[in-house]
Amino acid sequence: MNRQRVVVLLGALLAFQGALAQAQFDPFPPIQLPDIPSSGNYCLWRINKSFDGTLQSQILGGRYQCATGETRHSPTTLTFRVLSMGGATCDEPVPGVPANLFLQATGTTVHRADGLAYFTGTVVLKDGAAGPTLFRGPMEVGGGIGTHQILGERCNELTHIEGWIVARGVGTLSDYTFRAMVAGKADLPNGLAGEAPANRITGVIVKAP
Repeated sequence: MNRQRVVVLLGALLAFQGALAQAQFDPFPPIQLPDIPSSGNYCLWRINKSFDGTLQSQILGGRYQCATGETRHSPTTLTFRVLSMGGATCDEPVPGVPANLFLQATGTTVHRADGLAYFTGTVVLKDGAAGPTLFRGPMEVGGGIGTHQILGERCNELTHIEGWIVARGVGTLSDYTFRAMVAGKADLPNGLAGEAPANRITGVIVKAP
């Protein structure tokens, strides 16, 4: 009986170690997004912002070859001023949330020599560069892609980024979530988003009941 218990315990331990090893070496570790439940009196505000700033990567890693060509993997920081486009119709005032924000995202970019790139990281939206953090969550941005092909964009649109933000409010804004699309004129992994009228962060802020 004691031997059976030892065998069962050893088997359970080995299974746990195997699961732990698999979790540690997951090639695509999952991230958690703030969800919106299927019921409840949740409220929406429309947001419509412009942005300008920089996309900066440290090109530290060596080049490697993929079936699609030369590729690199680089630490990246995005720093944007996020400015209200004005008007209560498109950029509705949200209680406790300033109209203008400061965005900083840190993460990594996988990028090819032909300009195709993809950034994944964590974003914070603050009340000014030195101000408190208001929202925090994941952000993803693709470079060298174009989704509005019916409007004339190419599938490999150069000097163009598109992505998304799903962030949770911090502190007194914990009942809010910031959910928006990002599109602009810039390059990844290094570039300047300098033409603010061409750059947009549009979406909604949701408040829990």
